[in-house]
Amino acid sequence: MEVERAPPCIVELAGVEARVGSFHLGPVSLALEAGRVTVVIGPNGGGKTTLLRLIAGLIPHRGEVRYCGNPAPATPGRGGLVDYVPAEPQADPYARVEELFKVSGASLDKARRYFPGLDEFLPRRMRELSSGEEKLVCLLRGIASSRRILLLDEPFTHLDVSRQALVLRMLKEEASKGRLIVVAMHELHLLSAIADRVVLLKDGVKLFDIPPSEIEGYLEVIEEAYDASLATIETGAGVILLPSPVDAPGGES
Repeated sequence: MEVERAPPCIVELAGVEARVGSFHLGPVSLALEAGRVTVVIGPNGGGKTTLLRLIAGLIPHRGEVRYCGNPAPATPGRGGLVDYVPAEPQADPYARVEELFKVSGASLDKARRYFPGLDEFLPRRMRELSSGEEKLVCLLRGIASSRRILLLDEPFTHLDVSRQALVLRMLKEEASKGRLIVVAMHELHLLSAIADRVVLLKDGVKLFDIPPSEIEGYLEVIEEAYDASLATIETGAGVILLPSPVDAPGGES
């Protein structure tokens, strides 16, 4: 069953701040638009997961968060508008895959349309799946939900190349239907294939918020943020960033 295009929606963050243990995020201001895939990049510990959890209402924060023009409820899932898929699956390991979909209310028909092989997984328990299969099932559940805002933390980890390509296609299609999607990831080489907007965080601070077409002009900023040298490859789809072992900042050549 096709999902109807949702009305335009913007998630607005105005000077938001959050503290998790000794880590401090912000203040960060962003406007996240429906119909786009916003990708958040940055080094480990930069604040990507904290930002997603803040948007999802999972951690306390200061500053204003507005959903579709209205103040966001201060509740997990923000009043049923947000689906957050964490980096590591958190489903009951003894639950069957079919039960995971039933409990969440996600559409099995929609998930099957994206991944016809899903039926082979349905009778299996989560603990019986490989790490890649478990990750794919959790992503399918989130993508097949009816919630207008989808937040994905490290969606490409544990996935082989064919299933990474599947996730890319699913996210671009969901965005084309008007869904608001935010992805936190480390796969810089996939930016040109997925991102409509790129946000860089380091030490809880937003360093830029740009379209991917401008990424090459910010190469030094990215290298400094990651403390790593990057190589670039020009393609018809845009610039691909790859790690380079040569002259790595802070190391020997």
